[in-house]
Parts: sequence; structure tokens; C-alpha cells
Amino acid sequence: GCTEQILDVLKKEKVPAAFFLVGTYIEKYPELVKRMVKEGHIVGNHTWSHPDMSAISDKDSFSQELKRVEDIYRTVTGTMNDNVTRDKLRQGDAFGKTRESTEQQTAAPVSSEVKYDVVGKVAEKTKLTRRTVVRILSGMLEAKVEMFRYNPERWLKDVSKYINNEKGTMVVESITYNQTDDTFDNSIFTADRSTREAIRTYKAKKNVQDYVYTDGMSEDSVEKKFAQRLDASDIVDVYAKLPKGFYIPTPVGNYSPDWAIVFHDGSVKHIYFIAETKGSMDSMELREIEKIKIKCAEKCFNENSNSQVRYHQVDSFDTLMDVMNSIK
Repeated sequence: GCTEQILDVLKKEKVPAAFFLVGTYIEKYPELVKRMVKEGHIVGNHTWSHPDMSAISDKDSFSQELKRVEDIYRTVTGTMNDNVTRDKLRQGDAFGKTRESTEQQTAAPVSSEVKYDVVGKVAEKTKLTRRTVVRILSGMLEAKVEMFRYNPERWLKDVSKYINNEKGTMVVESITYNQTDDTFDNSIFTADRSTREAIRTYKAKKNVQDYVYTDGMSEDSVEKKFAQRLDASDIVDVYAKLPKGFYIPTPVGNYSPDWAIVFHDGSVKHIYFIAETKGSMDSMELREIEKIKIKCAEKCFNENSNSQVRYHQVDSFDTLMDVMNSIK
């Protein structure tokens, strides 16, 4: 192959690189592997024989594909990464000795050069103190902590995401909204309309504008069908497809609901309904951050407005009618 020539160029240009190697390569070219380590490159575990790991159901066979590479690497280079453990986290010594890598694959880092401050990285991403992060990570299962060594960047990203999600959930439980005198100008309905959006318009009858700008591009998109049913309904007086400029502030970012609808019962208009249309009602299919924002919206409208204002997540006009009937 041309690995030696590549190493020559990298050395000349003083550029570090990452080499994900299968065990059979390390076995066949030990001198090249030692040179990679000596010249400061990352050497990653790419399994022993590069099988389809998703097809291996046996736990021992799965582990051996990685462990055999670790063993031969240790034999060839005489070095191996330190493990991150809960004890090291408690002591503040959680530093994984591997360069950064954004490769998303089953790869156990086996080269040791740049240290990670695990606690510091998680604290930075979650805006928590180091002491709090240590307490959280110390409560993790040992097996979960040890996963750090297989892909440090992914581990840090996922752990920080889960912590932030839990923070958001805790905030929602105690958040309150107070009414202010601030208002939205009607210019939010016309601001930042692009030519591209013109192909997503639906000519409406009861919308506050002549056209509804739907999110979906297809003829049978959720929002287009929803608008058509609103136009055809006898109990809908007027509605608005809300623009992104109308939003509710939440601890995890601004949130923009989809619709505002005025219903009437007989001759009396009695419900101003804020609705969120989603293609699925299954909360597991929504991103965690989106679920937190929706919970905040429910608090904002349902707990801090009068009885004539309601908010609900619906996936169709029929679901909306079911909700309406339940609150009459």
C-alpha cells in the first residue's frame, strides 16, 4: 500500500492524522503502526477482521473483535490507554488519553497523546459546576463510564445531551409565566417571506391572510390538510397560521406554535385556541428538546390565561375536535 508515503507527507507538512486499523493490519505491519504512534497520529480500533458488527449477536464474539486488536496493539507498541472509571471521576482524574475524533463507528481508541478533562468538558457543555458533574457521573454504571474509551467525542456529546435534557425537564416542572404588556406587531406575518415559500402556499378562506404558508411541500401535507378542514368547518370563525416571529420564550430556546383559531358556539365566540400540529402524537418520535418546549407552551397558555384560551398538541382536525368537545 501507500501508507508509508502518506506518513512521509504528513511528517513533512507536520499534520496529525487518524488511522483506524483492523487487527490483521497491525499484525502484518507492526513497524508502520509503531511509526504512527511515534509521530503523534491517532491509531483507532477498527475491529480485528472488519465484520458487520450489527450482525454479531454473541456478546463474547463482539467483545473479542475489539479486544484482540487491543492485545496486539499493546504487544506491538508496549502501550495502552488508561480507562476512565468512576473512581477516577470521583478523584477528578478522569482524563482519557486519546486525540479528538469525530468518526462515528465502533472504534476503541488505542493511541495515547492528548488528554481529555472529562469533568471539565461535560461541565462546559451543561453549564454545571465540576462538583455537580462529578456527582452525576459517579452515579453512572461502570459499563457506561467505560464506553468513553471507545469513542470519547461521542460519549461526551451524548452524556452532555442527556444531562441537559434532564435539566430541561426539571425546569419545566417549576417554570412559571407572567403576563406582560409586550405585544407582537402584525409585521411578523410578512417578514422574511422568500420566493421559495411561494410554492408552499395554500389559498385560504378564513385565515387572517389570503394565503397559508405551510411547512410541508406535498399536496397532502399535515398542515395543508389541517388548513383545508379549518376553512370547511362551520364552527371556525377565523384562524392564523402563526409565523416564526410569534414565539414563547423557554429555557431551552424560543418556541413557535403553529396555529391560532377562534371558534364559536352559536352566536358567541368563546375559544381562542393555540394548536400545535405534528405528524405524530407519539412523544417518543419528538426530539427531547421539542418536548420540553411544548411542555413550556402548555404552561404558558393553559395555566396563565383565562378559560377562553387553550393550548394543545394535535395531529389532525379530528383530534382538535375531540379536544374541543372535551373542554366544553
